[in-house]
Amino acid sequence: MNNNGYSNHPLDITDHVMQSNPDVSKAIIVDHAKSLLQLIEEGHIDALSVAMQMKYLQDVIELAKEKLREYVLNELNKYPKGEDITKHGATFQLKEAGVSYDYSGCGHAHYNELKQQIAILTEQCKEIEKFLRTIKDSMTVVDESTGEIITIHAPVKKSTSTYSIGWNK
Repeated sequence: MNNNGYSNHPLDITDHVMQSNPDVSKAIIVDHAKSLLQLIEEGHIDALSVAMQMKYLQDVIELAKEKLREYVLNELNKYPKGEDITKHGATFQLKEAGVSYDYSGCGHAHYNELKQQIAILTEQCKEIEKFLRTIKDSMTVVDESTGEIITIHAPVKKSTSTYSIGWNK
């Protein structure tokens, strides 16, 4: 454990939060997020360590999520259908999510024709976008269908600075 009460173990943030109050609410989550950021701002813990711990938790969650979903569904199925289960301030509900429809076998000719046109137009747009990314500033071209002289400009490139965290093997 270091001098501010945290050790270097990746679960320390979660352990600290859950020990301080086992009941959870949106307000408590917001408070803990603010407290965590304040600890960083005041120099009690460093941002890189917190980012590493969060990445660790994200990866653990991602790897365990599907099997955990099965366990939770099995547990919820022990209760009467439609009953909400509350535990430590969290409400669990059994529900259907991610509903989708497959229209490919409906046999609607106009729908199928539109989907085909969309696929063709999407591919044409991708080709034009690929060309537009090659333009450095602008260029003048002649529209072959109208004979009009037009100026084409390079697309505006947008990006967001972020970071990545990788793990040693």
